[in-house]
Amino acid sequence: MKTIVFAVLALCVALPAVAQAPKPGSDAAKAQRARAIQRCQDNHGTDCSSEQGLREWLIEERPQTPEEQRQANINGTRRARCAQNPKGASC
Repeated sequence: MKTIVFAVLALCVALPAVAQAPKPGSDAAKAQRARAIQRCQDNHGTDCSSEQGLREWLIEERPQTPEEQRQANINGTRRARCAQNPKGASC
């Protein structure tokens, strides 16, 4: 019984991540990789051809989840508020 519950929970956690990732070899995956290579080269990356070297650039290319978008919005608002407050009291 415990293993079934664990398997269902693991599946619920894994499905959103699988749904976000483009299928390898699809046009979306190729475009994502091309954008990552371009950004790597534009930022003078040292290893822009191997999968390991492109890993951080590919992570930045993946779409954000709604929760990540909300958190980025909160952080951006906080940074703007701190920039307006010269004493940094609320930062």
